[in-house]
Amino acid sequence: MGAGKSYIGSRLAESFKMPFSDLDAVIEAGEEKSIADIFDEFGEAHFRALERKYLHNFSLSERHMIATGGGAPCFFDNMDWMNRHGVTIYLKTKPELLAQRLYAEKNHRPLLAQLDDQSLLAFIRDKIEERSEFYEQASVIVEQNTNDENIIEDLFKNFSSITGH
Repeated sequence: MGAGKSYIGSRLAESFKMPFSDLDAVIEAGEEKSIADIFDEFGEAHFRALERKYLHNFSLSERHMIATGGGAPCFFDNMDWMNRHGVTIYLKTKPELLAQRLYAEKNHRPLLAQLDDQSLLAFIRDKIEERSEFYEQASVIVEQNTNDENIIEDLFKNFSSITGH
């Protein structure tokens, strides 16, 4: 959350001339509800099941860049499935940088909406610690320490060396 998956993913997909999808946007369109509404009405378990269903609906026969939500790799067999069917990328971002990015938009994020500002950094650190065993299984890991790094260029080089394209 806040690592720049959608922004960087869309730019990287454009560089490789492939379609891009944000999994959360696909779910919202398919369910005709916002992610926040799905969480509120049905809970996290229901959302995670939808997330898996929509992820697995992507065609395996065509190249496609997909930005998943931060929790997607951590539930069911999602990370294994993604690694078997494509190249996964972990945008490893410092907690302080994530907190800076998420501060203004926390009311639009279901897992952050109820946190006061002082709890945000602690929550981010806890989530990273909880999820890192899944994230660290990614094919490519790129560290982000500041907002001004050229992550897209670095990813393009890494992705090209892995895929041969």
